[in-house]
Amino acid sequence: MNQDLDKQEVLSLEELSLTPDWMKAPVKNYDRHPGDSGARKFGDSPRPPRDRPRESGGDRRSSGPRRDRPDRSARPAGGRPAPRPTAPPPQPLPNVELAFVPNEAVFAAMIETIKQSNRAYALFDLAKLVLNKPERHNVKFAIKDGQLSCALLVGGVFLSQEEAIRHTLRQGEGKVFTRTEKPVDPPKGNFQFVNRCSLTGEWLGPPNYHEYQSRLVKHHQQRLAHMQFDRFKASIETVHDPEAVKAWIESKSKMTEYTCILDADPKVFVDRSELEKHVRAEHLDQLVTAVNRVELTGPMSRRVSEPRLLEVVRLAWESERRFPINTVNELRPLLVKAGLHFFKHKKGVTFITRIKLNRFESTTHLSELLQKIVAFLRTHEGATRKQLAANLAPVDETQLASDLHWLIQDGYVVEFHDGKLWALEEKPSQQPSRAPAKPVAATPPPVKSATAPASDVLPSAVGEPLPAGAVVSAPVESAPVPATNATAAPVASTPEPVNCPPQLPVETALVVDQPVITPEPAPAESVPTPAQTVSMPHDTTDTT
Repeated sequence: MNQDLDKQEVLSLEELSLTPDWMKAPVKNYDRHPGDSGARKFGDSPRPPRDRPRESGGDRRSSGPRRDRPDRSARPAGGRPAPRPTAPPPQPLPNVELAFVPNEAVFAAMIETIKQSNRAYALFDLAKLVLNKPERHNVKFAIKDGQLSCALLVGGVFLSQEEAIRHTLRQGEGKVFTRTEKPVDPPKGNFQFVNRCSLTGEWLGPPNYHEYQSRLVKHHQQRLAHMQFDRFKASIETVHDPEAVKAWIESKSKMTEYTCILDADPKVFVDRSELEKHVRAEHLDQLVTAVNRVELTGPMSRRVSEPRLLEVVRLAWESERRFPINTVNELRPLLVKAGLHFFKHKKGVTFITRIKLNRFESTTHLSELLQKIVAFLRTHEGATRKQLAANLAPVDETQLASDLHWLIQDGYVVEFHDGKLWALEEKPSQQPSRAPAKPVAATPPPVKSATAPASDVLPSAVGEPLPAGAVVSAPVESAPVPATNATAAPVASTPEPVNCPPQLPVETALVVDQPVITPEPAPAESVPTPAQTVSMPHDTTDTT
């Protein structure tokens, strides 16, 4: 059964070919067509020579009529025709950075779908899913040099304030002004034809109408201001049709009034140009604002009327579709806030899932079926549920589905969005950590007398004078010296001067045969103990 399925899944190369059907048809072979005598040799003529004799005499150039050639005298004095006008070079694109962020409503639905599933999804695939349709994302604009102009009432972003105002006035009916029509008396006269603008399709009227010239200038200023006036006049066409004249008369039998709804007391204008002047003078701050950053919805970003900004949006979207690294950076904090977990799989590909991954320390405590599932998935990475069931057959499918669900739910096995399974390896064995060894203080060697032998020690009796010629090992002290593990002896009498060795370094522990004698009195009941250890203070002086 598995072999049949494998045969069905294999695609033939012909189905993957992109050539048209007419190229797949068999090609006729003319190597051995009737009349061919066989293989030809190099130099043989493919056909017999012509039997028509060449005309003798005369010039070959005079055998037929001569084709007409353009008159070279019509060329300019330089000898060459005037060069064709070249198109102006394209303007450089503005220095604007774009970022694609997910739409809040669409992203909330996407997060809810991920949380209801136990599968893992590639992070870059989610970014491309957001970029696929404009309804799924918003576009952030950030300009580095200068400012952007944003239309507040009708929406849109522009490179200049003038373009934003024009766009607002064109699209502002219902938000900036309202339009009403009232019947008036139609024009009277003998009109045989009527002129019409071929670019906009509007009727301009017959030339013998008294408002024709003013109508011509007004139409150019309102609709075709970017075009030269002479070119506009060349585009006017004359229609000799009674129906066309009738249609123009009907259009002139109505009067259009414009009411500015931005005023507290709405004002009415008969001429649209007067309305635009009033709006520019009184309500400019309500129409346009200058910004450095602005965010538009995806559909609105595709309808930007500024050509250069529209090109920037197109190039940025195509770049993100190829490698959506910036969109991924916008998604990361939102996915973390939603409580999803990240992990990396093959080749460093990042996936997200609602389940936190875990690892077994050992699988010996698991049931036999669980051990088989984990062992098979570890040796067959990328296997599907169907392949797992086929390998473990015969097995209870209900129990297999239950055990596999438990492994996936607890994070020991990952199921990807395409149905492939991956079992995590066991935790690495942890070696017991050694306790840090305590530092051992180095004990300096004992300092002995420089001249006296070890047997010549000071008497330990209290109050006895020192014998003549005795040498003390280290009679160095500071004032005052705290007693550490030793008790100073009372001063019975003024000691005689003794010969002392040179001063020892600071913080050196000494072993002396007799307690250090200090000039300060000590309690009488203190009894000195021989061979005590004393730490020397920092400020030491020699005492004789």
